[in-house]
Amino acid sequence: MKGPRETDFAYQAVYRYLTSLISEHATDARVRLPSLRQLAQRLNVSISTIQYAYILSIVNDYVKNVFLPPTPRAH
Repeated sequence: MKGPRETDFAYQAVYRYLTSLISEHATDARVRLPSLRQLAQRLNVSISTIQYAYILSIVNDYVKNVFLPPTPRAH
């Protein structure tokens, strides 16, 4: 994956890619991001690199929930 910053780690380039995808759909309440496998194939990086970028996106509040199943609602 070649990007604008040759000295970046791959996860940083993936993180920027994810944030740009999210920014493009900023008016949408929910944006469905590509699966880990799809994104890894598209960007030619490992799935663990994609996972790290997704986690970074969660920590920085770009993504609300990726890996965790929905919590059950109280009745």
